[in-house]
Amino acid sequence: MKYCVSGKGKDACKMADYVVTKMLQEYSRQLFGFTRAEFDSIVEYDVLNIMAYYYSKMNAQQKAVIVNALQEEFDLSYMADTLENLAMFADDEVYVPLSCKLMDRLGDGRVTIIVYETIFKCCTSMTKSHWNQNNSYSNYLVILNVAFFHALSYKLHIKGSYVNSMKALYEQDGYDEFVESLYKKHLDDISWDMDVELDVLDKLIDDSKTNTFFDEGTQEEYMDAVEAMGNIRREHVNTVREEDETEGFARIVQKTGIRELQSVDIHGFECHFCEAKYSDEKYIIVYQKDTHIRDIIDNEEEWGNFQRELYREDIRQDNSKSMVYIVYILDDNSDNIPIQVIESNKTYGRKYVFSEDETITFINGIVKTSSAEISAASPVQEWDRILREEHLTACLTEPYAAKKVEKYLNGQRFDADYVHDDDYSTMKHSKVPQIKWVKSLETTGFRDFCFDKKTMTFGQINLFYGANGSGKTSVLEAIEYALTAEVRRVKDFKVKLPTDSFPKLHVYDTEAGVHTFTPGFSKKNNKEIERVWYGVPVGRTKSNLNENFNRFNAFDSEAAYKFIHESDNSEDSFASMFGNLMFGETVVDHEKKWQRFKKAFNDRYTELRSELSDARSMAQCYEESLAHKTDNSTSEEIETGITALRLIGRARLPKGSSDRYPKILDEMRAIRKYVDILSAHNLERMTFKVIAAQVAEAKKNNLLYTRRRKNKSEEITSLAEENGTIKKKIFDEREKQTGIQQRLDRVNTDIRNWTIVQNVLSHEETIKLVNNLLDELTQIERELYHILKIEQRPAIINFLKLDDHQGLSGAEKQRYEAELEDAKTRRRQVENKYNEEKKAFGEKEQQSIELRKIGKTLMTDAKCPLCGHEYDTTLQLIDIIDNAVVVDDKMDTLITEIQELSRRIMELEKILDRQKLIDRAKKELLELTDVVSIVGKCGSDYKKLYEYVTSKAEKEKRKEEIVEQQTALDNQGFSIRNINACKEYTSTDSTYLEYKKNGKGTYAEFLQSKLQKIQMELVLSESAIADYQKKIQQNEQKEELLRSEIHSLESQLEALDMDIKRDIEQALETLKTKFELPDAGVLGEWVSKYHAVYDKCELEVEHLEAQNSIALERQMLAEYRATIKKVEPMVERCARAVQAFEKMPSLSSFVEKGIRSNIQQISKFFKWMHHSGEFEKLDIDDKGIYAVRGLNNQEVRTYEMSTGQRSTIAMSVMFALHMAAPDAPQFLLLDEPLATMDDTQVLNVLDILKSMAEQNTQIFFTTANGIMINLFKECFKNTAFDYKEYQFVKRVNRPSEIKESSINDTKSIEELTLDDLTLDFHQFAQIRNILRKNQEKLVAREDWEELLEEAETAAGSGVQVQQPIIQTVPENFYMTLDSDERRVLDVLVADQPESITEFVKLVSPFPNYKTILERINEKALDFYEETIINTDEMLPYVEEDCLDELKEQHDDYYDKNKADLMIEERRRLAEERSAQLADELKKSESERRRLETEQRVAEERRVLEEAERAKVAEEQKRSEEERLEKLRADAEYRRKAEEEQRIRLENELKKSEEERRKLEAEKRVAEKNYLAQEARREKEAEEQRFRMEEELKKAEATRQQLEAEREKEAELRRAEAERRIQLEQELRKTEEKSRQQEEQRRAEEEKILQEAEQQKIRYKQMNVCQYCGGAFTGLFNKKCKVCGKPKDYA
Repeated sequence: MKYCVSGKGKDACKMADYVVTKMLQEYSRQLFGFTRAEFDSIVEYDVLNIMAYYYSKMNAQQKAVIVNALQEEFDLSYMADTLENLAMFADDEVYVPLSCKLMDRLGDGRVTIIVYETIFKCCTSMTKSHWNQNNSYSNYLVILNVAFFHALSYKLHIKGSYVNSMKALYEQDGYDEFVESLYKKHLDDISWDMDVELDVLDKLIDDSKTNTFFDEGTQEEYMDAVEAMGNIRREHVNTVREEDETEGFARIVQKTGIRELQSVDIHGFECHFCEAKYSDEKYIIVYQKDTHIRDIIDNEEEWGNFQRELYREDIRQDNSKSMVYIVYILDDNSDNIPIQVIESNKTYGRKYVFSEDETITFINGIVKTSSAEISAASPVQEWDRILREEHLTACLTEPYAAKKVEKYLNGQRFDADYVHDDDYSTMKHSKVPQIKWVKSLETTGFRDFCFDKKTMTFGQINLFYGANGSGKTSVLEAIEYALTAEVRRVKDFKVKLPTDSFPKLHVYDTEAGVHTFTPGFSKKNNKEIERVWYGVPVGRTKSNLNENFNRFNAFDSEAAYKFIHESDNSEDSFASMFGNLMFGETVVDHEKKWQRFKKAFNDRYTELRSELSDARSMAQCYEESLAHKTDNSTSEEIETGITALRLIGRARLPKGSSDRYPKILDEMRAIRKYVDILSAHNLERMTFKVIAAQVAEAKKNNLLYTRRRKNKSEEITSLAEENGTIKKKIFDEREKQTGIQQRLDRVNTDIRNWTIVQNVLSHEETIKLVNNLLDELTQIERELYHILKIEQRPAIINFLKLDDHQGLSGAEKQRYEAELEDAKTRRRQVENKYNEEKKAFGEKEQQSIELRKIGKTLMTDAKCPLCGHEYDTTLQLIDIIDNAVVVDDKMDTLITEIQELSRRIMELEKILDRQKLIDRAKKELLELTDVVSIVGKCGSDYKKLYEYVTSKAEKEKRKEEIVEQQTALDNQGFSIRNINACKEYTSTDSTYLEYKKNGKGTYAEFLQSKLQKIQMELVLSESAIADYQKKIQQNEQKEELLRSEIHSLESQLEALDMDIKRDIEQALETLKTKFELPDAGVLGEWVSKYHAVYDKCELEVEHLEAQNSIALERQMLAEYRATIKKVEPMVERCARAVQAFEKMPSLSSFVEKGIRSNIQQISKFFKWMHHSGEFEKLDIDDKGIYAVRGLNNQEVRTYEMSTGQRSTIAMSVMFALHMAAPDAPQFLLLDEPLATMDDTQVLNVLDILKSMAEQNTQIFFTTANGIMINLFKECFKNTAFDYKEYQFVKRVNRPSEIKESSINDTKSIEELTLDDLTLDFHQFAQIRNILRKNQEKLVAREDWEELLEEAETAAGSGVQVQQPIIQTVPENFYMTLDSDERRVLDVLVADQPESITEFVKLVSPFPNYKTILERINEKALDFYEETIINTDEMLPYVEEDCLDELKEQHDDYYDKNKADLMIEERRRLAEERSAQLADELKKSESERRRLETEQRVAEERRVLEEAERAKVAEEQKRSEEERLEKLRADAEYRRKAEEEQRIRLENELKKSEEERRKLEAEKRVAEKNYLAQEARREKEAEEQRFRMEEELKKAEATRQQLEAEREKEAELRRAEAERRIQLEQELRKTEEKSRQQEEQRRAEEEKILQEAEQQKIRYKQMNVCQYCGGAFTGLFNKKCKVCGKPKDYA
């Protein structure tokens, strides 16, 4: 399944395909772990269900079309039953594809769009490919497809994507436009939509608009879809196998395309010599026919002779260079064949023993026929993702230590020491290319002791051979080191190599560019390399580049060795051995480490829970003990203070000081905030009563101003409602004017019509002439028709042309017939006698007699028919013939008699033919009697009838004259249609009938009177509208005045500062709940007492806590509480860690999943590496992997396999993993890979390598085995590959000598890389990074714009680029509006006011709401290409078809805003809380310093003498008196200030009242002036209206005159057109008649000629004149006695 979007070209589809694959990989858990192949099955299942829905709506013919389309699309057969089954469950609801539901779980709209557009394109291609626009059901199928996906777009909320798809697929903007275009195409064909149920389709779309809900779908549903699609495909495969009759060699040719050169029978074997389709390879396919292999294999001589004969035949085919493969085909009798003996024999060519299926796979290429969908996900990524959430990623890499667990539980992170590379998110171009092939290697500085050649240039196939220790492996490790900055074998021994600039590796990228890799570059960019090549997301994960390289690009011989020699088939061993094989030993080590940490956290979790439980129990015990302990100490100052403060509930306080004073302190702390509020507003000198009075006065004024403002607002609303009513009246008047104007137009039309009618009906004589001409024309056409009917009967015409129309009587006719028969009989007798008599003469005499007989017949003129001599006259020639030929008198008599008889026969036949003509004509005339009346009228007066027929020309001439007269009259307006229309007007026109019933005077006067009345109504309506508009203007002026008053009230309300007043009131109310506040008490004094008591309580509580009797228990309680406080977060962190480890999937699950998902591919490689039929398949179950033997279907576990067989499993897994990484470097490093395999297995592996090389894989192969070297050379020499060999020769105390040689004469890899250019990797890396950065949301618009600009720049420079993969979903219309526009639209969408009053109230904050509505409509025109708000009515409203979508956008916008506002509010509260905490910290620090100072002062005060205290008391008394005096002064000051304020307010009130009266006076004067101006304007308007009416009358008269002239011209043109059409019709009729007459005439002539020819033939047979039937005279020059024409036939 190839995914696509509505983009530009194949690049957009390629990127869409890539996005789907990446999403399935990165969000595997959310997508239930579905592979790409499984997801493709779900998409195909969706397509089948949608087509089944169409199928249920179609007739039998279109059902067949759907079945054929599906079979072509899916390459399946027998789809009818499948569709029938699915259609049984189809209903009228829109089927939401499971694939779209699955991707919708991610919340990523771009992937849902890709799947939607892919399915849309697939269904459209199937429905359009068989579209017959002349078939109604075929049209219904196409329209149904368009409607279905329109409805589906509403379900998925991707309407914009539907529009884009429609433009790309149908070149229309949507469903309605598409249907409209079809109607326009089929204007002449009313049957095209006979079966199209548009109402059903409209309902389908409307239901989807209103009900956009669909269930999320369960994992079971998706799995069922995958299973169902698999069953469908398996049924197809089984059916195809059952019906596939092609077998044998023909099947191999069909499946592979090889070409057979020759077929030869050699020693009883059927041998087919063939060549490959696209290469030089030759194949000899041998079938066992009369001889079986087992019959001769044991006889070396017979077997050798057969092979030699096979070789000779191959030589005869002139094949000396190409590689030859000899394939022996197994059949049912091929048991006990020594396959290994045959395949190991390399004489004359490479030999194989295969079944037919294996032969097909071998010829097509092993890798080509394998699956392309292979997955091999790394467990490290999943483990890291789970542990990263809890900051435990170091559990994968660090060895276990108990202190590490404790540090984590104490709050430290246990993250791995990875590089957090966030810079990748901003990367525009990746520095890392996608490697195609390795070009060359510079080994300088890397193991110089191994190489004498510092630079090596490679081919596509590279063989390194030589003795062990000569440096072969070092070449591969140099490549590994340059690309990964590590060497696996060295790293396993914990040895680190320097990452400097050598070795240098030069590689080709996929665009034929050359790049250089060094260890330094690879180490610096290891994570980017891993991302680009192996798709590992960049993050905090440690780079595993070397492990992935050895996993996908190098055969890990160490892991393979462990797999072969160390497995015991236990579950742990199974996971370990395949873990080493598939993921490397590092991954296995990771699992061991985190498993150990998992056990430690589980144990620690149990211990911590026990410790927490014990601490909570002990804390509870100490709390209960302290609750019962008390003491009796008291503080006199505190008691005096709370009494002075009048603390409520003093009697209920605990008696013991240890509980009493903390309780008092808590009460004091509870109101501290409110005390601070009262202290912050300069109220210290006021009493509580004054403060309460000020608050009450402010509340009273606030209520007064608020009520006034409300009244003013209600007046404004009332004025707005009144204006709304007036505007409604204006609207009604406008509607009324429209009706008046229509009536006015109708009256004008009646006047024009009456002018025309009166002009026509007044010419009665002309009308009478027109009717007469019409009657005469009708009569002439009827007579011409009768004449035509007669002329169509040639017999009648010929009969009428006769001079005598009297026929023979019956007796006469019988007599002539009898005489004719006698004459014919007599002539035959005479001719017989003539022939008998002629025999008596000699041959020459007979010729002379015959010449005498026919001479005259041949003579046509005076020229002799024998010698050609020209005589003077014909008679002279006849005499000469008679005299020249001497004939016996008897013979002459016979000849004369024959000629006389022939002449008589001709005469009799003419008489009888004439009689036949008469009989036939009379019979036809009798038939025409009912059709042509003139025939009956004429009776037997045939001459009269002939004259009637011959009068045709005269009648046609008269017809032309009448037509000319009619044309002239039509041009004058007196056509029969106009006359009839005018007559009908006087009897049917409603206005005229009204006049006839009630009118007086003439009809023209009646119409003119009616016109004047209507014009007066129009003038009155205009006057009313002017009055209404004047009233609206007055109301608007009043409204403006009220708004200014409201503004003044709002200023007064703001001056009251009610927020502060409410805080003060709340503070007072709260204090009254705790203390009895005296009305006369001064706030400042009370606050001072409060702070004094508060401070003393804090000191007393501190003193009590220091007492030893309670301190110990409190200390223990505090310790246990501290333990609880410490252990609780540790337990929580430990619990999260345990939960995280429980989520960790084991390595065995990844191994099992990897093996299971790739088992078919691995099995295919494994089977190929063994003898044909040795193993049936490779599979996996809960016990591990196993093979099934082909002999007895026995399961063989890995521990039962041989070393070589285990090595083939390891190699199969390695090849499958290499194919799993499409972006990885396209080469394989194989270091001694086949050491444990036999020759046959080696050859089979080499075949696989060769097939992989054909798919552009570069091979690096090392071996020290001589046999292996020869087999490798034989496999790759004489091929099209760039094949190089490197021989390593060891030398004493010197580096090895490397001998390089190129084997095949073919293109180098440098030339080959230029043949296959792909996407520029910089662009690819850029797009992939943008996708990764935005993996949980749609790509931002600015990113795409930037990407498109760069892509266009690259395209301008000639570089191939990919287009953006996702089309941005159209922007939400709400997002295009500003705040005012959005709030006004909210009123219409969310509130939906039902009256203009309600609407005006809701939009009252926006006086310019009309302008805002216009702006909204302008933006809607740009966004929707139509307006969305109807502003023509008094109450604006949103159009119905836009309301649902706007509601949805409204909800989405405010849901999103709500979250943003909540976040903003939380941020603001957090900032306020931080500021508050900082203030409290400052206050507490200040309080602490103050308390320290006061403690010091108290200590000094305690050592002062009594005199000092008396002095202080005196000073306090004086201070109190001064304070009281100050309070009295302040009270007097406030009283005076209040009095001044009252006087000022009264003055302002008087002033405002005077201004109001002044304004009212000015307003009255203005109204008076306004009324005077209105009177003048009305007078002027009346005069203007009068002038306009006069001008209108003149203009109307002129217009009527022009209209009459135009009408007359139009009528003339219409008459001319009708006349022209009539003439053309008559001309066509005339031409048709002439053509028919001509055809009839030709037919008659042909018939007459045929009859004449037949008559001539009869005359010739009778030997008489062929022209008249007369007898001939003369001996040589025979002539007709009747017509005198000579005889001109033999």
